[in-house]
Amino acid sequence: MIRRILNIISFISIFTAFWLIILIGYWKLHNYKLIEYKNAPFPVLNPIVKGGERLEYIVDYCKYTDESPRVTKYFVDGVILEVNTVDGIYEKGCHQTKMDIYIPRSIAPSNYAVKIIAVFHPNPLREIKYVTKTINFTVVK
Repeated sequence: MIRRILNIISFISIFTAFWLIILIGYWKLHNYKLIEYKNAPFPVLNPIVKGGERLEYIVDYCKYTDESPRVTKYFVDGVILEVNTVDGIYEKGCHQTKMDIYIPRSIAPSNYAVKIIAVFHPNPLREIKYVTKTINFTVVK
């Protein structure tokens, strides 16, 4: 009787471990298509801006999931300046939208691009990053 119970427990343990390995393998190896940018690098509407103004750019994308990414933006001109990290506001489906970013008053005049990193977590084991940027723009005093 005890031997039979141990056999059943062993079978359940092996069966569960097998399916957990299959699930973890799927989570780690599956090629997720979460978002697709149609117009990267993103065109800038006002290529010359002053500190304290807002830079506007157009994002044309198709998002295939309900999950919201964490979006981090950086100014890049040889030196990388992190601006902010926020929850993404991308809606599911295909959209073309105008986005903007505040240009700090203290930023040095130069040519910059905005680097945008959208980070998705489609499952507990996987982090997928999409890195894009705007075309170059000029900050003047």
